[in-house]
Amino acid sequence: MVVEMEILRSESYAQGRLTYEIVKTFEMGVPVFGIRIASYLFGKREEHLVTNITLEEKTIETLFELCTANTVLPLALREVVEDFIISDVA
Repeated sequence: MVVEMEILRSESYAQGRLTYEIVKTFEMGVPVFGIRIASYLFGKREEHLVTNITLEEKTIETLFELCTANTVLPLALREVVEDFIISDVA
């Protein structure tokens, strides 16, 4: 099954070697938001995507800002998302 994904926002750092994206997919016709982080910082490509984080665009924007401000790397994304969801920030 192919899932269509739309990139709503993208920011790159470290001369394009670290990229953050807000992505939108659809679950049963309802838009849901997620985050993808891709890195080429350590000699190999790393990428992690967490979809279906929230239905709220404002919430995903807040998480995106936290990820970029704290230079979250791909391997830490899932843990950061889990912590964000259980926090009062979400």
